[in-house]
Amino acid sequence: MRFSPAMAAGVTDQLWEVSDLVAMLERWETEQDSEPIFDVDMHKIDGKPFVRVSFPDGKEETIYGFNTRGDAIRWIRCEAVVWLWQRREQAKLKEAAN
Repeated sequence: MRFSPAMAAGVTDQLWEVSDLVAMLERWETEQDSEPIFDVDMHKIDGKPFVRVSFPDGKEETIYGFNTRGDAIRWIRCEAVVWLWQRREQAKLKEAAN
């Protein structure tokens, strides 16, 4: 029977192949890439800040209503997680209704 150092240390009971490690890393990368990117930009006409949300699938959403760049940054830090959760819940409900 073959043992790896991790098996001998009791960390795992499985002899890992390189393909197992690659599959695990690919799953991890997929999970990391599933989160959107939030950026603050300035509107070219009125000069007010807005938040651009870029999703991994290439879609974008724009959120307006900020008076200062600091307000937009604060929204990203404090409210973006709730906004994203609500958006995902609405998508689940819409999918369940279909």
